[in-house]
Amino acid sequence: MDIGGNIPCKYNNTALPLGIYRFTSSPVSDQPSCWHEDLEIKLIVSGTTIVVVDSEIIKATEGEILFINPYQIHSMPAFKGNDKLYNMFTLPLDFFHRTGIQALDLRKAFMEDKLRICNLIRSPKLTEILKGILDAENSDSKYRQQRILGLFLEFFSILFEEETTEGSGADPIPEMMKNYYLIEPALKHIHANFNQKNNSEQLAKLCKISFSYFCRVFKQVMGMTATDYQNEYRMQIADILLKSNKQSVTEIANIVGFEDRAYFCRCYKHYKGVSPRQTKKAGQTR
Repeated sequence: MDIGGNIPCKYNNTALPLGIYRFTSSPVSDQPSCWHEDLEIKLIVSGTTIVVVDSEIIKATEGEILFINPYQIHSMPAFKGNDKLYNMFTLPLDFFHRTGIQALDLRKAFMEDKLRICNLIRSPKLTEILKGILDAENSDSKYRQQRILGLFLEFFSILFEEETTEGSGADPIPEMMKNYYLIEPALKHIHANFNQKNNSEQLAKLCKISFSYFCRVFKQVMGMTATDYQNEYRMQIADILLKSNKQSVTEIANIVGFEDRAYFCRCYKHYKGVSPRQTKKAGQTR
């Protein structure tokens, strides 16, 4: 069954513990915040794919790769008219061990050595490897399984050498993660209603916890207050829209919930350090 443009995993004729999915068009609604242990790799084929990773909005375009580390909180907001096409690979941390390859231990790399990979990857080499995996998956060769394994070994060897972040070495499963479920209803509401004013008391009621406890837990998990998170999220969406150069500053202000254009401009400059007009002008010159 296809859901929201998702073509279910096609690679199911071998023993490889690998999921390959093809996504087309825009999601009808937000894909809610979640995390999981499996690695998630998105290869963007066309259009623009936007994800929120650990409260940061990341935009990837054709040829770029989105990489989700184990236990990273991520979601995908829905944007009308934001058509795109991407292929997604999902691999368990025991991927190589399950296939009898001991040379590379993903679980040790991510969970013991605590490596963290950049979420946005602009590497022609890695892009070509993922394309090669797709070609092998679609081939009739009796050696396609071996070909895919070899390409993934090459992919991760380059990835670990060239795409680790400054956060490597940090605990991949923070103790505070257990509190994420407490504030998840508030995060879903903020993402779905970013153009509305959502005060913290209302958000606390959605989470069915006291106002003071909500404020303490939200800041512990997200690193900022609920009000700051909402405002920053709105400004990040505004930033994407300004760079797309399809709407005026006034229209974008209305889209993200500001009736007063001047007040929107002040807020945007406070969070981004430049005016909306400067961002829009910079987008026009690219």
